[in-house]
Amino acid sequence: MQKKINLLLAEDHRLVSDGLKSLIATEPDLHVVATIENPEKVISFCHAHSELDVILMDIRFEHYPHLNGLELTKQINQIKAEFPKIKVKVLVCSVNEDAAYIQRAKEVGASGYVFKNDSPEYIFCGIREVAKGGEFWPLIIDDFDLDPLPKPTPTEMEVLKYLAIGMQSDQIGIELAMLEATVSTHRRNIRQKYRINTPGKLTLFAKKCMDIYGTPPDQKLSEELTKLTDEFKKQIKERIKEQTSMAVESADEITVEIKFPDRIGEFNNATNRALSRTVEEAFRNIRQHASARKVSIHLTELNASWITLTICTEGKGFDVAHISSGSSGGIGALERILAAIGGELAINSSPVSSAMITATLRRTAQR
Repeated sequence: MQKKINLLLAEDHRLVSDGLKSLIATEPDLHVVATIENPEKVISFCHAHSELDVILMDIRFEHYPHLNGLELTKQINQIKAEFPKIKVKVLVCSVNEDAAYIQRAKEVGASGYVFKNDSPEYIFCGIREVAKGGEFWPLIIDDFDLDPLPKPTPTEMEVLKYLAIGMQSDQIGIELAMLEATVSTHRRNIRQKYRINTPGKLTLFAKKCMDIYGTPPDQKLSEELTKLTDEFKKQIKERIKEQTSMAVESADEITVEIKFPDRIGEFNNATNRALSRTVEEAFRNIRQHASARKVSIHLTELNASWITLTICTEGKGFDVAHISSGSSGGIGALERILAAIGGELAINSSPVSSAMITATLRRTAQR
């Protein structure tokens, strides 16, 4: 008896998946093990079903924009290297006929690419070829210039992430804790770099980038603060070494306390980024205007309506009037960012050469 080819359909449109399943059922050597609409469940399904031979993979999952089929294909190939029992191959099945998608599918380890408007017989042929270890790529790829465009920078990808869902520059500025003028500059640079001449084409380009390269994840506040803390300790050590001509060997000599409860995750991305920028700005000013050996960062209040973050230093302190002057950058820019999401910044100093920066933000609905 001929062994059947076991298939998994990764497709979030029920009409498409039901149609494919009905067509595949007419082929005696093909068997659909399951249909999955949520891409987050594909990896665990592969672990549980080592008998899978081929995944027919869509690229875009409308309800799960943070994970697309190409990024998922890359993850599958990574776990295959770690778990030899998983031998499944990926055949991308998409409406996208742009050669850039096909090229990216090759790069992330897919075994082939078919279009949803291809004939059933052609798709079946692709499934069989991929299942036996071959590759199956459309002839259209030979007719395109595949000299790849440069991938957008990480910051450009962050801006494109929100352009792809229709946000305007002021809204993106709030999400990224970035001035609206800075966002506009990034938009202009992207249009010039990729020769995009209309806002509509820019949105399409942004969606294409999310499909091909994957949507940048929202960085966790705890991870950002850890990086900032480590960098702050390093630079303060260097400053003390310069001032005293002595190396600071022990990390215990410099204390950075950050006390955030788990509930910080209840705040949305814009608020978390603003908090992170507040801490970063505090570190920057302390680094420039003080030789502090202890910094304490903690929440003085957290309730259903607002959050208050306080950064205190012990050392020589710094010139509060100096760091809070001017509106083009630094504290002035940060104040506008916080104000945009319903927050405020207060800077205080005391006669005993200590300083305190306090940021208060009203809670907003989590996206």
